[in-house]
Amino acid sequence: MPQDFTVTIATPLLLTVTGDLNSAGEVVCDLRPSAMAAGSGALIAADNLSDLDDPAEALTNLGGTATGVAVFTAANTPAAQAAIGAGEAGSAVFIAATPADARTALEATATGSALFTAEDAAAARDALDVSNVVPLVVYLTDVISANAVVVAVVAPFDCEIVGADLWASATIAAGNLTATLAINGVAVTNGVMTLNAGATSGTLGPCTPTANNEAVARQGVIRVTVGGGNTAAGRGTVTVYVQPALIA
Repeated sequence: MPQDFTVTIATPLLLTVTGDLNSAGEVVCDLRPSAMAAGSGALIAADNLSDLDDPAEALTNLGGTATGVAVFTAANTPAAQAAIGAGEAGSAVFIAATPADARTALEATATGSALFTAEDAAAARDALDVSNVVPLVVYLTDVISANAVVVAVVAPFDCEIVGADLWASATIAAGNLTATLAINGVAVTNGVMTLNAGATSGTLGPCTPTANNEAVARQGVIRVTVGGGNTAAGRGTVTVYVQPALIA
């Protein structure tokens, strides 16, 4: 049965209620929820998530968009990826365990992967199998050692000499045929190429410089001097391999 209760408030409070006056001049109000007029705001049942039994409505109340709700309620990873519009390749990249797996998902070739992961320009060139070594060829019109032929080539750019090969058309006789490198008159360390006596035209005499070979300025003169003890007449070439300084 209805019971009376008294509310004591220390601070003045304005409470507006709707009710009926009884014969004693008292205001009679029914404060049960079922008797209250429909309200508004976050605390009414329709907006209070704790009172909702419909998850979809709760998600909407939280401001979830169609995509957000689809991701939030996705039953599994593929469903979540589909919700955000990921294609087959995108999904594969998203769940790739390693960078290599991600590149495989994108159908990267071995060359493409190597190029993509190259640490520097030199590694990128290696991935593309691009050589940055330029051959400079000088011709020897005479390979008889006693004639001491001197030929030269001018460097087309700043570079360093990384190697050289001597070739002769004749079979080397009596003694060795040599060709010595110098840059602007300074001998290149380990810059002597040699064809031993008896070497035929199918033989090369290589050298790999180790010093005084790096600072070849543009228009620097790379000189080749023929020497040794060869007596066989013929022609020859010296191929000087240089590496451009800008892309070394």
